[in-house]
Amino acid sequence: MNKKNLLLPGIAFIVFIGIFIYIVSNNSEDSGWIGGAVIEPGENYVVKEIDGETILENDNVGLSLKVPDGWNVEKKDVGIDEWIVNLLSPDVILNNSGMLEEGCGVSVGVKHHESSAMSIIGIIENIESGEIENNGEYEIINISGHKALKLLLDSQDSSYPIIIEVAINDKVYMVDTLILDSIDCLDSFNEILNSINID
Repeated sequence: MNKKNLLLPGIAFIVFIGIFIYIVSNNSEDSGWIGGAVIEPGENYVVKEIDGETILENDNVGLSLKVPDGWNVEKKDVGIDEWIVNLLSPDVILNNSGMLEEGCGVSVGVKHHESSAMSIIGIIENIESGEIENNGEYEIINISGHKALKLLLDSQDSSYPIIIEVAINDKVYMVDTLILDSIDCLDSFNEILNSINID
């Protein structure tokens, strides 16, 4: 094989690698890209005081909710290009790993990922049609006029996490408990859920 026949595939390979590196570098750090999903960055969440109430808003995805009285809002980077917003009760105690040991906490996040959204919509439809046997792990609830999937996870102790996912178009709105060990935590969680508005 002569040098001319090797030159074209070599150039094509270098161009392919260059395009791949360009796509990966432009879709990682700045845009919140992770595994095909774009996670809403913390800077898009704004805390406002309106008529004596603390409101958390993200105009980019049309989300707002009321923060319970006295609770704190913490924007947290939990991984490479992955952000969540934690709502924490005033009596919260975190361990050295940043995990909740006492008090109540709720995590809020939004990801743009069409296949995740379609999967949640499919699960809801299959539960409603009876195609999926619901053994109490799932519940379909209403959040701001949208069907949402509520997932209850078993835990070894008295606490149990609850995960709520609302799928709208290519977005998944996620709200979950960091821990629920009392009726007060459950009441606060329900207060937050009832205050959610998704435009």
